[in-house]
Amino acid sequence: MSSLPANLFKLAQSFVVLELFGLVLGTPGSDAFVVGFPDKNDLLLGRQGSDVLLAVDPGSDNPGQGEIDTLVGDLDLFDVFPLPGIGPQEQTPRSWQDRFILGDWQQPYYVGSGSDDYALILDFEPDLDIIQLHGTPQDYELVETLNRTELFWQQENAEPDLIASLPGVSGLSLNDQSFRFENTPPSGPVLEEIEQLGTAGVDFSVGIDTNNSGEVYLTGTSADSFWVAKYDSNGNQQWLKQAPSTGNLATDNLGNIYLGGGLGDATVAKYDSDGNQLWEQQFGTFTLDNSFNLDVDDSGNVYLTGYTLGDLGGMNAGELAVGPFPLFSTDPWIVKYDSDGNQQWLTQFGSADFDEAFAITTDSNSNVYTSGWTFGDLGGTNAGLYDVWVAKHDTDGNQQWRTQFGSADYDWAWDAATDNQDNVYITGWTLGDLGGASAGSYDGWVAKYDSDGNQQWIEQFGTAGDDIARTIDVDDLGNFYLTGYTDSDFGGTNTGSYDTWVAKYDSDGNQQWRTQFGTSEIDNPFDLSVNNADEVFVTGFTEGSLGGTNAGSYDAWLAKLSSVDGSLLNFSQSSETESLLPDTGLPSAMLS
Repeated sequence: MSSLPANLFKLAQSFVVLELFGLVLGTPGSDAFVVGFPDKNDLLLGRQGSDVLLAVDPGSDNPGQGEIDTLVGDLDLFDVFPLPGIGPQEQTPRSWQDRFILGDWQQPYYVGSGSDDYALILDFEPDLDIIQLHGTPQDYELVETLNRTELFWQQENAEPDLIASLPGVSGLSLNDQSFRFENTPPSGPVLEEIEQLGTAGVDFSVGIDTNNSGEVYLTGTSADSFWVAKYDSNGNQQWLKQAPSTGNLATDNLGNIYLGGGLGDATVAKYDSDGNQLWEQQFGTFTLDNSFNLDVDDSGNVYLTGYTLGDLGGMNAGELAVGPFPLFSTDPWIVKYDSDGNQQWLTQFGSADFDEAFAITTDSNSNVYTSGWTFGDLGGTNAGLYDVWVAKHDTDGNQQWRTQFGSADYDWAWDAATDNQDNVYITGWTLGDLGGASAGSYDGWVAKYDSDGNQQWIEQFGTAGDDIARTIDVDDLGNFYLTGYTDSDFGGTNTGSYDTWVAKYDSDGNQQWRTQFGTSEIDNPFDLSVNNADEVFVTGFTEGSLGGTNAGSYDAWLAKLSSVDGSLLNFSQSSETESLLPDTGLPSAMLS
């Protein structure tokens, strides 16, 4: 198995990957990437939302060669594999637009083996969906049969090469809106204040933390490697090291760095401020054990959360039957390690249905708060589809309280943070009326709880388009900062596709400022961190040339903003995209 997709999905906080079935499952949200396993026949299910599906490694010499990948934009997993107790999905049917990437400006995908490699797109909607191709319409031929349309790569003096099959589709034209052709190199950077890093393949930055000296720690993946990097306050890279895995990172009061993540098994590792690994631990069951987030308390203890299909920290709370086969549902788990890497405790909990954890934060007394979504009753009675749950455990792993809330539609929790009064803030997205009336599609929301589990307030916000709240951080004055993405005007004028937005609120939920930036392509944030030097750092990925010229596919980026007014501050030493070596994931100047 190629290490690239495994790396991508160890960090991809929005996905479940069931390797046993070759299945890659997106969220019910609009996923900017649903990426498969190169060199493997994939089944990609985008589910609800406007998704982007990519089943190959665009950085390889012949992307897609030897693969037959099945791509499904909107058909839900539970429509394919119905499970007891799982009823109708989306409450208000909507028209989602999916994009299937079968080529880029440099090369086509699935070329070279005739009919032995192609993408099978099962639910293509000609009036909504888009197939992205390399070249021009003259490079392709559409052939209709009785029940499908087939797409061929057609070059002079060469046999036609099948690259896609679309069952149940007819009447397509290569000149209509169903096709998008890429054939020119990316233009120059839009915002030279932003640092951009990339290769010809897929590069993401997924976690960030900063301190009051303005030093920034960043983690992500490139080619076949994870990496962790340190920058000074001016954007000069101090070091970049390979890492065993990454889903997110956190720092302690001594400047040590903790990385957590994992798919299959979960991992946690500690590094000193110079990037030297001090220890690494791995744990899991024989099933899927995902870890997506972590936090560190004032004593240097590290806490991770995720979900498992097995008995990781107790007996799995749910078992469902799929034909003759038993299928355990997902349960959340929390684990604590001391600063020397010794496991202190591991606990697991859940309902009889699917429950997942994505958010974790600690307070001044080393209590632990986690949050995620549930399909069942995990702190209350389910309101419809996915509900949000929030739980508090003390420093010894004893549950103090758990609560649940939701609308009749999908409600998702992504991140959590605490202030110096031990209040906890949770953020995510909803398709329903969670903290107000829905603006039309995905809205962001943020909720505040006191340390006893009493909800202080909840706010919902958005436009008629997609507005996702992704992550949150709190400063020492009790102000909190959110970042997410939008395809509308949500802090500025949309530049095309999904833009990043960043906002500041006071402790009562009053917005202080909101800003928006992006390219004509997808620009999504993954994480945000604030320090006491009036600086906010945001990191994510872009399809465009956000801070440098795009290197070929998805590039990572890092931006610095003023916490006073949201203005963009310079954090780039060059307008060029920093190159990452595809064999190591490390810039040639920084190998160590």
